[in-house]
Amino acid sequence: MKRMYLMKGMAALAFGLVAVSCNKSDIFNPYADQEKNQQEFTENFQKNVMDGKTIDANQTWSTASTLPVKVTVDLNYGEDYTVYFYTSTPLLDTSARYIGSGTVKSGSTTTVSVTLPAGAATLYAALYDKDSHAICKPFVFNGTESEVVFSNKENTTASNAPRRAVSTGNRWSVTPQNMPDLSAYTTGTLYEMDEAFNTNGNTVVNQADGSEKHLKITGNYSGSIARIQSYANQSVYVTGTWTVPEDQRCTGNSVIVVGKGGKIVVPSGHLLSTNANNNEGTTGMIYVMPGGTIEGAGTLQFSNGTQTFSYNGGTITVNNININGGTLYNAGTLGKATNTTTALEGPGGTPEHPSLLVNLGQAYFTSTSGAGLAIHNACNIYVTGDMAIGNSSKMDNGSYIECGTMHLNGSNNGGIVLNMGNAAYVNCKGDLSVNMFGVWGPTSNNGGTINNAIFKIGGCNYCNYTSGDATQFMLDHVELILPSNYPTGVDYGYNGSEANKGYNLGYLEANASTYAAKNLLYGWFNGYSCRLINGDNYDFVMVKDWYNDENNVYHAAVYAPVWKSNISKTSFNDDSRATCIYGTSPSYTVTKDETENCGIEFEKKKDPDPTPNYIYYAFEDLGTTNDFDFNDVVIRVSTPDAQGKSTVELMCAGGTMSTVVTYGTGAAARNLGSEVHEALGASSYKKMVNTGSDETKPFPVTLGTIEGLNAQTNMANLPFGITCQGNDGQVFRVERSVADHGKTPLVIVVSGDKNGKWYWPTERTNITTAYSGFGAWGANVENNKDWYKNATGSVYAW
Repeated sequence: MKRMYLMKGMAALAFGLVAVSCNKSDIFNPYADQEKNQQEFTENFQKNVMDGKTIDANQTWSTASTLPVKVTVDLNYGEDYTVYFYTSTPLLDTSARYIGSGTVKSGSTTTVSVTLPAGAATLYAALYDKDSHAICKPFVFNGTESEVVFSNKENTTASNAPRRAVSTGNRWSVTPQNMPDLSAYTTGTLYEMDEAFNTNGNTVVNQADGSEKHLKITGNYSGSIARIQSYANQSVYVTGTWTVPEDQRCTGNSVIVVGKGGKIVVPSGHLLSTNANNNEGTTGMIYVMPGGTIEGAGTLQFSNGTQTFSYNGGTITVNNININGGTLYNAGTLGKATNTTTALEGPGGTPEHPSLLVNLGQAYFTSTSGAGLAIHNACNIYVTGDMAIGNSSKMDNGSYIECGTMHLNGSNNGGIVLNMGNAAYVNCKGDLSVNMFGVWGPTSNNGGTINNAIFKIGGCNYCNYTSGDATQFMLDHVELILPSNYPTGVDYGYNGSEANKGYNLGYLEANASTYAAKNLLYGWFNGYSCRLINGDNYDFVMVKDWYNDENNVYHAAVYAPVWKSNISKTSFNDDSRATCIYGTSPSYTVTKDETENCGIEFEKKKDPDPTPNYIYYAFEDLGTTNDFDFNDVVIRVSTPDAQGKSTVELMCAGGTMSTVVTYGTGAAARNLGSEVHEALGASSYKKMVNTGSDETKPFPVTLGTIEGLNAQTNMANLPFGITCQGNDGQVFRVERSVADHGKTPLVIVVSGDKNGKWYWPTERTNITTAYSGFGAWGANVENNKDWYKNATGSVYAW
């Protein structure tokens, strides 16, 4: 009969011999030679688990280390935020679980304890507001000196790389504009077109006379008006119906005014334009007053100069609105709310003087396009098809854009940005394509209260950025909402360059993973900070040596990934601005209310709280000296919430002795829950549960909670233990103790994966068989540090 040994911290409370049961011998012999038994157990462990290797003296048998991270918040002063830390960004991975959390008040700095899984190279910090919407950013982990900053203030010290200045004021605010004074064109001496140019020889206005004249159409007229096309400072005031018979232009500061009840019809194939020959100095203007309309299947073109604009206060429903380097203010309606045929084009213009639509009312388009097009939206725009923008644009507070698909086509030089105000909402129902184009939301130092901007998309089919310029990627209070059926993948090799693979450029393709597709979009959000993800940029080193604290308690060394000093971050170290906000559910609804907010109301709903990860404590109860499956008791402990509270849950009971999980040391230890077999619903404590033998029962089962955890708490070294009782009442304990470093373990501590799971070995499966990297890690803490992620033998998968 094999003997067991008594480790330090274990005491015999009763005497006798425990009978053998099931597959394990519950052997407890208090009269045994402890040193001899310990030697036997150690020899078996080193032979069967370690393949004859010696245990690393620094081995604590934990895959996790608890490290402090400083968090500074400078957003809405005095407001409370909750910060969560992840090993993968929750923007990409909706199953991501946090490994540390804490509460921080804006305007202050706090330290948060993070339980870092072995092998994790990059951390992601997500700062949640009261509605659980978050700013999320990656940061370089620097061992014991790590710090992450959330601020609207631009980082002015970190980078020597070129950076565009951020303008002060509300960069998203749309400049209001009223209809100009039109009295000069609607009152005084107005010549009726039918009379001014009649064919009876009784000409009132000579067509060849270039003097300033003001005309009117009060009835039906279907002729051209050469005067406004050939001479400057002319005007025509339409209160009747004018059907344009051919291409008609308005030049040299001449003006067309459509009054209340007036109508201009532009037939198919015809053009009504404010420019004679696309020469900026020859432009005219068109003004549509409330109650006036311009309709037809033709084209209405605005080519105003940089100092002039056209204005619609009525209704324009032509098939094509072409803004060619001009500016059109719309305070009325463009297109039709249902069955619209109106398309918007913006082919001309420059970033300094774009083809600009300033929307102060309602606009309905089949599509928008044009490399020179910019849109300043202060109300509602609906596009049934593709919406393309080529120049910097604005969305004022509460404005709304809805489109079928969206193309944001920027510039190799950067600087092209869609600025979104508080509660501005882009609702792209289909795919987004983005090429070197930034989207910025509101910031507290540029507009007071933050309601966030909403950017909702149905997918992403192309994404490209060429530098670390902040204007080429999304940042600053833009809440991204992704669909549940996000596109399936991305062609990393698109553009024919292998270099693109690491930066996730290209089109979607059918065979890649959902994670890869989201990572393409994430590259746009965070620019070149995607490079932080590359594990080759880090060395896993000891950042803190073993030490005794003021209470003479010995603490384990801390190993962590640290950025390699020989790798430059020059081209992407503007990470203070590389932030995004994402929502975990569609949290805004659209409600028609034409009396205020341009017909859109937003109801913000609280998203679900983030989900914690777990640390697993896997125990051996010393039934024999050659059993190394570490499944006699497995519990998991949740990452503490922001209030320092964790939940302890029972997963399996692979031993056959009556066993209770405890928390605390010595006399202060308290039982957590009931006997483990009973807690899992087993028919007897002699039945092994959830180890692939005997019985299978529902799990996890909550044993209790622990509170009062803080930034100094080491989640990998909590004082958990088990108290085991043999058939004749003999009792002994197994406790987790850092003082046992470098010794044969009775308990190992394992990090949960990104889904919070760990698969323990099945019954009588040597842990090195279940995880082939375990033994090499035991011999050298710097090798195979992520062994627990790669099962190679029989494990209890769930």
